Amino acid sequence: AKKKDHVASLMGERLIGTSLHFLGENGKGRQYIERSLSHFVPGDNRSHAVRFQFDQFVSASAYAARISWIVGFPDQALRTAEMGVAQALALGHSLSLCYILGSAACPLTLAVGDLSAAERNVTMLIDHSDRHGLALWQIMARRFKGHFGIKTGERDAGSKLLFNAIDALHEAGFVLYHT
Repeated sequence: AKKKDHVASLMGERLIGTSLHFLGENGKGRQYIERSLSHFVPGDNRSHAVRFQFDQFVSASAYAARISWIVGFPDQALRTAEMGVAQALALGHSLSLCYILGSAACPLTLAVGDLSAAERNVTMLIDHSDRHGLALWQIMARRFKGHFGIKTGERDAGSKLLFNAIDALHEAGFVLYHT
């Protein structure tokens, strides 16, 4: 008999939840994401970060935060995103850190107008993506820096940076966050 791959099954739950989120089915997506999150213990096992590119607890936290935001729980969304950031920092896994920052922490803090947290998150994304040469996340960091600039009154410079980053994402074939 073939042994079940528990971590891969949980990753599958997360991916189904993420797909449902992008299809607008956030209630169903949340169930899958939460089921995945409930089985991953933060800091329990780093091997899945290597195997699946990202720490699965961190990546599930990103979409749990996004879904919480969309269904009307901004405080929970921010707490979940910050929990994911703390976990990625504790692991010392830069790709997971960029994932949670770019997928949840930066956009959410910008959306709620917490400029102090947004500045911290955007700066962290810029620093980590530059330090590790993570090209896609460097583009995402510029995008959020532009958005931050617009929020803080630097409309022309911020808009230019934002639109250049959007063009770069498009050129890289990564249009998932184009909207």
